Amino acid sequence: MMPGSTLDPQFVSLVVLILAGFGLACIFDFLRCCGKIFALPKRALLFVDLLYCLFSAFFVFYLLLQVNRGEVRFYAFFSLGLGLMTYYMFCSSFVYRLFFHGLTALRTVVIKFAKMFVKLQDFFKKCRISRNSNHTGQ
Repeated sequence: MMPGSTLDPQFVSLVVLILAGFGLACIFDFLRCCGKIFALPKRALLFVDLLYCLFSAFFVFYLLLQVNRGEVRFYAFFSLGLGLMTYYMFCSSFVYRLFFHGLTALRTVVIKFAKMFVKLQDFFKKCRISRNSNHTGQ
């Protein structure tokens, strides 16, 4: 066995957990932006945060099982924290603005389609009422 071969799995788990921390922070920004765009009430935000925490815990546990055979070591928490900090220091504001503009555009499109659907529904309702009144008058 080569002397450096015991460090290879640890290095892989370090990189994977840094990426996991980065990804979890990105998901948190997405959820934070959704709460702001769609004006979720505080109870709904509490529920979403709870689900996010549960998802994060199970996801990290799964990663530790897959990459590190379930061993919880200091560098695992360090690498998760490093990924989180790296994301928040360098990417958070840009990604948050991207999410904000994308979700705002999506919300606008959905609202326009909903208004168009309501107008179309009203039109068909008026057509049906006028057709029924024409048939009963004859």
